[in-house]
Amino acid sequence: AGAEVETETETETDSEGADEGEDGADASPAMPPLCVSTTMVRRPTKSSGPEKYFNARLTLAPEELTPLSLARHMVRTPFYCVLLQIYIHYEAVHLFVKGIEFVPHP
Repeated sequence: AGAEVETETETETDSEGADEGEDGADASPAMPPLCVSTTMVRRPTKSSGPEKYFNARLTLAPEELTPLSLARHMVRTPFYCVLLQIYIHYEAVHLFVKGIEFVPHP
């Protein structure tokens, strides 16, 4: 039988790094980065204690959503959209060649 697995997830926000003006007031409502961490631990057995066997951490920094930032992302990442369209149509042709019947409403 497999070992039992316990998962714990933490979410943190870092309050440091907020922009302050010369008078001590916030110059802009800057949000702190979001940090997410998850750790998988095998439950202790009679022969051994808890064992950490997987840990992942993701840190995201917020970015202001403006028309200029959206345009910048659209210019930087059009390849992914094109690649996705090619892959979808490749799979459609592959299924057509195999003779799979199209069902409009499953």
